[in-house]
Amino acid sequence: MKFLNKIINELLSQNTDLSEFNIVLPGKRPIVFIRRILEENKYSGFLPNFFTIEELIDRIADKQPIQGISLWLFAFDIYKSLNLIPNDDFSDFLKWFPTLQKDWDDILKFSDSDEAVLQYMFDEERIKEWAQDLGEDDDVSEEKVP
Repeated sequence: MKFLNKIINELLSQNTDLSEFNIVLPGKRPIVFIRRILEENKYSGFLPNFFTIEELIDRIADKQPIQGISLWLFAFDIYKSLNLIPNDDFSDFLKWFPTLQKDWDDILKFSDSDEAVLQYMFDEERIKEWAQDLGEDDDVSEEKVP
């Protein structure tokens, strides 16, 4: 709280009107403390704009993130358009999609880009197919690689 006091006092010493300021915070909770500090300093103007980091990124990117049920419906539409076999109905889709979504999010935490993850997965599939093709050839000796 001392940090917030210091920042707000510095802003108020340089500006009497904070309405033109945009303050970016890690979450929404500090807004409560900033408002209290402004009250204690008897600030009577309009409040500055408050943004969380996530809100700022969404605003800059000009994209709306898809979450929850909207994401499930969007993903189901894409799944249906692929005409895959088995062609699950929505209730069956919901049995496995949340797990897929969580696994994908976990993978992306450790990767710089989703393209790199997809490329890795495609490469892995190519290696599996290559290994199966080798197994079909009778002339190739089977050696185990440690």
